[in-house]
Amino acid sequence: MSLVAFFASVTLFLVLRPSALRAQDEPCMKEVRAVLEQVGHTLEEQDALWGELQITTVSADRTRPSVEKLQQGSGNDRLVTENDHFTLFQDQEHRVLVMHLDKEVFIYDQPKGIPPPSFERWANGNERVFQVAQLSVCRKVHGSGADRIEATLQLPTDDVSGMQEVTYAVDPALQRLISLHIRYRKGQPHRSRTILYRSLVPGRLDSRLERSALANVLTSGKPRAEFAQHTINDLRDKAPRKQPSSHVD
Repeated sequence: MSLVAFFASVTLFLVLRPSALRAQDEPCMKEVRAVLEQVGHTLEEQDALWGELQITTVSADRTRPSVEKLQQGSGNDRLVTENDHFTLFQDQEHRVLVMHLDKEVFIYDQPKGIPPPSFERWANGNERVFQVAQLSVCRKVHGSGADRIEATLQLPTDDVSGMQEVTYAVDPALQRLISLHIRYRKGQPHRSRTILYRSLVPGRLDSRLERSALANVLTSGKPRAEFAQHTINDLRDKAPRKQPSSHVD
């Protein structure tokens, strides 16, 4: 079984397949290609993945950047995404959002007509982007810690993604992806987004991914013990609209 698409819902994790790169045969770019190829092979071979990342987003109105830390895991054709404020469970049938501070749970059908997350869907989508990208600059950066290589690719002005350029930073010694920086064109909701990959652990299966998205919050139609104090909002088709929590203040 191929690896579930990692960060598929917000297109955060773009692994660039070497075959997709055009006219990038200089030594610097070859090193980047080697790292990304290794990352891609590792992910494709594993049935589970866990990662921790930091996302910095600058909105189009040029306000201060927002910084968010996330953890995400995939496996068994399921996905879990969380931070201090929410946990989102997804599988082929449902999306279940738990809001921790508000003590609410929202249950949705997975949208019809959208194929379930998969490594193939994720990688093929990115390959289309990079088949039309042109290398702008590739350089080695020497820092106080490990050296890294940065490669920036420019996308056509009419590309439907709304991205203007994408910059990868990789660590050739450790064969890992360090960060991904995206600059968007005018008219997009964001000016830029930077994803820092704090850790990626191929093969690690979060225990919650052994259950369906729904089973993580409900057992026999009732809230699991950890969600007994939550209000359940069941927004599936032909489902009760709201189930107040049963606790007494």
